[in-house]
Amino acid sequence: ELYDGTAITSKTTTTGTAVEVPFPGDVAIRLTTGTMTGSSGTMDIEIQGCAADGFSSGVVSYGRFDQLTENDDSVTRYLRADVRHKYVRAVIITGGTTVTSFTPTIDIVEPHYQQVNSTRTA
Repeated sequence: ELYDGTAITSKTTTTGTAVEVPFPGDVAIRLTTGTMTGSSGTMDIEIQGCAADGFSSGVVSYGRFDQLTENDDSVTRYLRADVRHKYVRAVIITGGTTVTSFTPTIDIVEPHYQQVNSTRTA
């Protein structure tokens, strides 16, 4: 779990705890937005990797989710990445006019977690 859903209630930069990747290589990072309230608030989330858990040097970006607003309340999104560093973390930047409460949950899952082909018929 890269971020545990603790409410973010102000415009700030929040860094999730660095976690050791349980299965390096092709992974999916799952974002569940939870409750998002505010007035023109925004949330930008970047997934970073590093060889050391302190993230003091050699930090790489595995990608960013599309910017979220309070209109993205209770949605789930996935970001695929080829993770080659031992540690991964999420950096969440909230901004906009007013952030009342953003409660994202971010975790790493296997790359094909709950994916289905919606065009396939039996």
